[in-house]
Amino acid sequence: MPEEKLLSLRDFLNIVFKHKVAIILLAVLIASTVTILTYLWPFTYEASSKILVKFERGAVSLSPVSPSPAAPLTMRRMEEDIRSEIEILNNKYLIEWVVRNLWDDFTKLPIEKPESLWGKVKISLKKALLWMRDQIYGIGYSLDLTEKLSPFEAQVNSVQKNLKIDAIRDSNVIEVKFRSWYPELSAKVVNKLTDFYLEQHIKVHKTPRAHEFFTDQKQLLETSLRRVEEELKNFKQQWSISSMDSQKKLLLENFSALMFDHKNIQSEMMETKERVDWLKNKLSQRTNYKQPETMPPAMLGADTVYKELEKEMLVRQSALEGLKAKSDEQGKNLEYYRSMIRTLDEKEMELKRMERELGIVEENYKRYLTRLEDARVSDAMDLERISNVSVIEPATVPVSPIRRVSFIPNRVLHIAVGIIVGMIVGLVYAFLAEHLDHTFNSKEEVEQILNIPCLASIPKE
Repeated sequence: MPEEKLLSLRDFLNIVFKHKVAIILLAVLIASTVTILTYLWPFTYEASSKILVKFERGAVSLSPVSPSPAAPLTMRRMEEDIRSEIEILNNKYLIEWVVRNLWDDFTKLPIEKPESLWGKVKISLKKALLWMRDQIYGIGYSLDLTEKLSPFEAQVNSVQKNLKIDAIRDSNVIEVKFRSWYPELSAKVVNKLTDFYLEQHIKVHKTPRAHEFFTDQKQLLETSLRRVEEELKNFKQQWSISSMDSQKKLLLENFSALMFDHKNIQSEMMETKERVDWLKNKLSQRTNYKQPETMPPAMLGADTVYKELEKEMLVRQSALEGLKAKSDEQGKNLEYYRSMIRTLDEKEMELKRMERELGIVEENYKRYLTRLEDARVSDAMDLERISNVSVIEPATVPVSPIRRVSFIPNRVLHIAVGIIVGMIVGLVYAFLAEHLDHTFNSKEEVEQILNIPCLASIPKE
């Protein structure tokens, strides 16, 4: 096989000059088409608005628990909050509301009145292009290539496609942009969207029926508070409780003093009993362990020691009986004090339980009062449309169309791109036609492809 020869500059120029007519025609055709479409296609205007997202006001919580300290404001939290607001702005419900409110502005577009023959031609060509577009869409619908939409849905999709919502870097500002062929319409769409977004933001972040909920809970807690207070008051009056601690202290002091006396009496009783037993033993020894009843009285009367011992024993026995009676009385008093202390402990526990219940009810009542005030303030702020977001720069009617490049008008850029694309398409056509051409165009080509010498060539007239 013959080796392929790289394309030289001479070969490249030969191909260009060979197909110069086709290249020029294609370049002129494409550039002319782009130029005509550029002048027929209307300018695009862009209106923008800026929304500041603040991180101050929070939603009212329905929990009775005291609010925890606010979480530190981090960059991640700021980004999450801003993304949430962007999602609210991109909500289809908002866009549908805007389209519904500006339906006349979208459908009843301004009527163009041509002032010259070229103006009439532009309007006619524009109508033709719009007709062709509708026909193409109709063919797509009939072939099930595209979904058939109602005029309202189509307009909503168009607004979504031309709407751009982004967060400005390193800030908590959201920028809303909308592009349209009509400058007044672009500004109206942005302002309507931001207005409705402010209302929707309040609805989304608002806790539904918070004020009514906390009002009902406050009334229930007021009823519970009055009931517990009345029960505690009746309990104190029933048991004549003024100061539980002082009463218990006095009762314990009396019980301790009585217990001390009782122990002393018990000790004294033991000593007296031991003395009586000792005296009895001594008397028994004096009578040689005989019963006094069996001995003659004269003998007993003559024994003065016996009489003294017997007298002391009788005194001690009498004292022991008195101590026993007093000990029994003190025992009854001690049991009474014990029962009083037990009763007082039970009442103290009941009193503490009721006071604890009263404290819980009072604490909940204060918490719900705070929540009720928060809900009232939140409703008042919602009524005045005070929220965490505010429009810092409303949209104004743009005075000039947007440019792809700031220093080059769009039409000039489009025409230049059209000329470049036309030339590229012409060159591609030339090389493609040359590649598909199977005829010999030079003796060098014959020798290269057939690998035989060329003896003569006849020039083309």
